[in-house]
Amino acid sequence: YFNSAGVLTSAAADQPRFDYNPSTLAAQGLLIEEARTNSIRNNTMVGAVAGTPGTLPTNWYVFTVLTGLTQSIVGTGTENGITYIDLRLSGTPSASGSVSIGFDASNFIAAANGQTWTNSNYYKISAGSLTGISVVRTTVAEYSAANAFLAGTFTIQSTPTSNWQRGASTRTFSQATTAFASPGFQIDLTGAAIDITLRIGLPQLELGAFATSVIPTTTTALTRSADVASVNTLSPWYNQSAG
Repeated sequence: YFNSAGVLTSAAADQPRFDYNPSTLAAQGLLIEEARTNSIRNNTMVGAVAGTPGTLPTNWYVFTVLTGLTQSIVGTGTENGITYIDLRLSGTPSASGSVSIGFDASNFIAAANGQTWTNSNYYKISAGSLTGISVVRTTVAEYSAANAFLAGTFTIQSTPTSNWQRGASTRTFSQATTAFASPGFQIDLTGAAIDITLRIGLPQLELGAFATSVIPTTTTALTRSADVASVNTLSPWYNQSAG
């Protein structure tokens, strides 16, 4: 949950989560959520190494058919409680197209036709500019047992700024041969020269129709149990006439 200072914080077991808007710091009350699993095995950047091209977090990948681009891992860290990686893309692409960042292997997260999945991630600009970039998208796709792309949802997100935003994409799987779910983040390029460092934080893929609070992972999928709130007594603080 986000605390009153706008910092993403983990609550201890059996402790309430009083959530706040991370931008306005307005109180949003007691956070009560259903059980969810983050199927992305490593959303805290374990294994990342700075360099050009550097090493992506374990299980992550970058895919593009374009040439003329240079990838650099600038570094990793934590900002406002959000664990992130800084990925720099620079150069002049060979054509308009896209660069896709996969948050886990496309043939690992088991899925089935008819299921509804939601992928989410935090993002912002760390350095550079949006020159040469048309839109960014949060994506969730269906893959076959042979690791072939079948279909996907590529949701355009708000323009990246210097402030954190959380993008999400939801898809109800529709392909009879679907075997896997693949979460990612896509950068669409116009074909002009680019130089941008994107800060990407805490991606999450969950079986459900909307994104819930982040579940940090390092090596394997993890589950947050459903919240259960109970009131042991209404006395003496409950006033019947005041409701």
